[in-house]
Amino acid sequence: MELDQNYNPAVETIESISPTRLRHSAALWISRIFSPPILVVLSIGLAAAAIGTVSAWLWAGIFTLIAVLIPVLYIVWKVKQGLISDFHMRIREQRIKPMFFMLFMSILATGLLTLFAAPFILVVLAFSSVIQVGFLTAVTLKWKISGHSTAAAGFSVLMVALFGAAALPALLLIPLVAWARVARSRHELTQTIAGTLAGVAYTLIVIAVVSTNGVTLTLI
Repeated sequence: MELDQNYNPAVETIESISPTRLRHSAALWISRIFSPPILVVLSIGLAAAAIGTVSAWLWAGIFTLIAVLIPVLYIVWKVKQGLISDFHMRIREQRIKPMFFMLFMSILATGLLTLFAAPFILVVLAFSSVIQVGFLTAVTLKWKISGHSTAAAGFSVLMVALFGAAALPALLLIPLVAWARVARSRHELTQTIAGTLAGVAYTLIVIAVVSTNGVTLTLI
């Protein structure tokens, strides 16, 4: 077999990296890095940092274990069983049972934080998670809304509340995540807009409730 003298593997590799593949790869990693579980953990961690006590971090850990880690492991288990197509549950009908499970675990975690008098900010955030998951679950029964956009919007608004004007660039996360979900064909634009509005609304409610109770939600 005669070798092509003009063949250059490096050129072939470069040509194989098309703009479409780069866009898909970028959207994939954005979706993974800024997934709802990660952003929820970051949000509760920032709230614990704002309080600055050992008990706050303990309660943040308990909430993370019950309301985030256990549901994540449940979804991973369902994926391995072949009952869910992928971790982000792109098929709407496959989201319903896991979301009801997430709702139950969020209610359980919130009940524990309330019963044992966890720091007020964490209790409010826990209640907001119940409202958020409950809303997303109800919508999912009939329509596919973007949980990624909801989490990104909520996290970005919370960052601004905690760090002030210095955190305004965090708001760029909202269109970035929305773009990634649309680019990966996981959601339509309207679904990301709806998710964004929900995330902004519930976070503003949390901030308002905390403020009216005389608690300063800031790290600066």
